[in-house]
Amino acid sequence: MHEIIEVTQLKKELDQILLDLEDHIKTIGSELTKPVNVDSSLITRTLPEITRLSHKFRQFMPKAASARDLFVQRNGPLTPEQSNVWSQFNTSLSRYSTWITSAPRIERLVRQQIPVERNTLYRNPSNVLNATVSQLSVSDQIFENLHDILNQNSQNDDARDHGCFADIALPQSVFIEHVHAAHRVLLAKRLRHPSRFLDVGCGGGLKVLSAANFFERADGLEFDPGYVATAQQLFKASETGRCHVIDADGLTFENYGDYDVIYFYRPMRDPALLRQLEEQIIQTAQPGTLIIAPYTMFDYRYAELGCGRIDGRLYITQTSQSDADALRRIAELTGVAVTRKVQDAVSIWTPIVEASRAKGFTFENDAEGYSTLY
Repeated sequence: MHEIIEVTQLKKELDQILLDLEDHIKTIGSELTKPVNVDSSLITRTLPEITRLSHKFRQFMPKAASARDLFVQRNGPLTPEQSNVWSQFNTSLSRYSTWITSAPRIERLVRQQIPVERNTLYRNPSNVLNATVSQLSVSDQIFENLHDILNQNSQNDDARDHGCFADIALPQSVFIEHVHAAHRVLLAKRLRHPSRFLDVGCGGGLKVLSAANFFERADGLEFDPGYVATAQQLFKASETGRCHVIDADGLTFENYGDYDVIYFYRPMRDPALLRQLEEQIIQTAQPGTLIIAPYTMFDYRYAELGCGRIDGRLYITQTSQSDADALRRIAELTGVAVTRKVQDAVSIWTPIVEASRAKGFTFENDAEGYSTLY
């Protein structure tokens, strides 16, 4: 049983390397999980230990790889039992080796987050490059053309008589900035359930489809049957499985409390009906629901409706302004990557990867994805 003892000794040495590495990974993961007061100095001191242990593992690899051949040279061919023991060890070693090769990427991911820096939820117009403005303008025009192509139907007479506006296309770049800000605030709130978005007066559904890139579920509420049919066709063709249209009247809809983020852009023409809709939404939504209402009239009355302003045209229901400000400050510490909860296989890096994703941080080149770590 000499060879099994040798494998056992090798395994003990490997296990100790991995145990020490896991301890340091958990230390960093635990710090990154904190919404505020992250100990950047502790993380900075711990990262070199991960580098050292990764190097130690790489030095261990040649020794482990040659051990089997040395045994065979001394003792002759392996028995089936012996071969199985070595095979299991080498399989594990190969998996750990794949993990260790990701150490430099993990370090870069961590260093994105230290020292902790504050990123505002909305762009400062004075800091936006002229080229960026031009690019966004072209993108908005393309999106508006697409909006017109999809919405071939005229507004339904019943919807017009009910006081509804026709489908108004808020510039896509403006909408994306709002939902991105809401996404980061939800990261700061640390939801324990899949995030849910609702567009009240969704028209043909393009904004809902866009929002599905930021939230786990995106629904549209629409009164006009022509728009409902357009949205249904769009969602079916997109095959996301996360977009749905609800054929209902927003003035009497009672399920606003099912959503974490509610967006509406003046869906009613009549000011009195618009006010009625705002009250229905705010009164039936859950406390702490995020409201995206990018029009001037709501900005004048959000406080009397019991909302606090997070930033820009992003508000929060039944929340004081001081609490809204506190939440904004936490959200400004999140990363700007758009990340959603996914079910990954477990690896040695899981504590760091999950903590980073939960705060909006990902790898510089996300095309590689998280899957290479597992």
